Amino acid sequence: MSTIRPPLRPGRPDPWAALATMDAPVRALFEVIAAADHPDRPDLAAIGAALVTLSHDHDYLAPRLVEGPGGISRIRLHVPTRGPRLQIVRRPRGGMSPVHDHGSWVVVASIAGVETHRHYRVEGDGPAARLVRVAHDEVTPHTSLTLTAPDDMHDHGNLEGTGDPSWLLVINGDDPSAYTRQEWDLPTGTHRILHPGDGGRFLDGEPIPG
Repeated sequence: MSTIRPPLRPGRPDPWAALATMDAPVRALFEVIAAADHPDRPDLAAIGAALVTLSHDHDYLAPRLVEGPGGISRIRLHVPTRGPRLQIVRRPRGGMSPVHDHGSWVVVASIAGVETHRHYRVEGDGPAARLVRVAHDEVTPHTSLTLTAPDDMHDHGNLEGTGDPSWLLVINGDDPSAYTRQEWDLPTGTHRILHPGDGGRFLDGEPIPG
């Protein structure tokens, strides 16, 4: 892959500037991201391959896989104010996210366990809008999946009967809460607008804010 630096995205920090402060495995990933995140067409295949490489680094990742209360983990490996950020996410057994979008590209790879990932298309407008599922994938250990806005409406997590919940590496191309987005309640088909600053619900069983 080319090491030519792509143009900086407006309003974003220089992605090369923070590389020296990162742990070596994370720095290797973000060197790929810095070269691949072109504003016109990010090379998500290259980023996915680099994320899979990181998913194999047991010595670096294993000490960080600490399960939080209720089986929920959100472990920040590199989360700047804006621009690409890397976390490890784990939802509990049987826990799925609401259907949502991100407003930017996203790449995920499983370290261990199985992550169900379902991709949707919104058909219709206003009260007649509805979700149509267009893909159903199981992200197994050391495989990756990518989405690009605006075609990034999805939910993901653990479905009962699919195996252990995944320890999932997640790279967002930018802070999702910086964008106006949508969140859907799959059982009722209702949806709401997430305004900037609203991160949305983590699990689909959580109450919808009134």
